Amino acid sequence: HHLSVLCDRMTYNGNDMIAVYRSGILKDNIGPVAKATFEMHTEKLLEAARHGHLDNMRGVSANVMTGQYGYFGTGAFNLLLDIQSVEKNNTNVEEVNYKNYKDSGNDTIHKKKQENKNISCTKDAVVIDNHLSAIDKIPEQVCQDDDYDMGF
Repeated sequence: HHLSVLCDRMTYNGNDMIAVYRSGILKDNIGPVAKATFEMHTEKLLEAARHGHLDNMRGVSANVMTGQYGYFGTGAFNLLLDIQSVEKNNTNVEEVNYKNYKDSGNDTIHKKKQENKNISCTKDAVVIDNHLSAIDKIPEQVCQDDDYDMGF
């Protein structure tokens, strides 16, 4: 199975095979932070800064390097239960027993939730707060062209 995944990755564009090492991976559109994880970190970060490349922070490398909660593994999805569909598909609707765990006296679930709050790898402990929305934008200040040559 691993070999077929690797072959699919190398031939996904249909024309050219992509090498599975630094030069092949760096040609992909994976974002500047992920590119910085392949041996040439300083050059790739400087190139991204010079050209204003944006990283959408959806990959494993980018989220791990910045301490963000990633959209992969168990964090890649949310489960929603459509109660109305369950009731509609259930032939014995009267036999459905709804249980409110907060009021039922079942303390094991409550204890597990309290234990999980004390773990240092919880989402609240890992996520870096982004305060960019708190910065006020002043519309009167317009960037003036000062004829500065950036050298590229």
